[in-house]
Amino acid sequence: MRHEKTAMNSTGLINDRVIARVLRWICTLLLAAPLSLVWAADTDLAIRAVEVTGFGIVETQESGRRLRASNSRSGVDFIDGNRIREYTSVIPAEPGLAFGFRYIIRSAPKGRPVTVRNVIRFPEPGLVMPSGEIIRESRETVRAELGVENFYGFGFDEPWEMVPGTWTFEVWLNDARIVNRRFEVVSAADPSSAGSSDDSAQGDP
Repeated sequence: MRHEKTAMNSTGLINDRVIARVLRWICTLLLAAPLSLVWAADTDLAIRAVEVTGFGIVETQESGRRLRASNSRSGVDFIDGNRIREYTSVIPAEPGLAFGFRYIIRSAPKGRPVTVRNVIRFPEPGLVMPSGEIIRESRETVRAELGVENFYGFGFDEPWEMVPGTWTFEVWLNDARIVNRRFEVVSAADPSSAGSSDDSAQGDP
């Protein structure tokens, strides 16, 4: 499992030993997924839109294992660098492969930190750990920044993580889901694809 090495400080709530790989970088691209106006409940923050600026398979610069993070019972792998190597929603289940998306929260002032909640919903039957424990979703609270690119992603490090099906990534700000991005994980030997969707809708995080 891999986790961001630099840029974003996790204060995470992570579902029992499953680490959501959170990666961030600042750069500029264009692919828009506008969202209606959202007000942060406990601040003066008004979000005009959220843009998904890139998604797909990530080329990592460095990876490794470090000591466990806060609120985690396991070690944490890290990824440094997240250049998107291939823009796609279809992800082959290959060891060492990482994937995810970049997004910009359109609000001011640029660079202002905000707390968001990241969720990954795994396809059935979930991630079955060697112990027999089944993990159906992962949740983590992290810091993002306004007006610059943030990155959220996952890297395959263990065979039991490579579950085919629809993986749903969500970013929540307070009670509003501001990003909903789906990837279809397929067997590395199966080139068939299924589309992804980006929708922003209310629901229970």
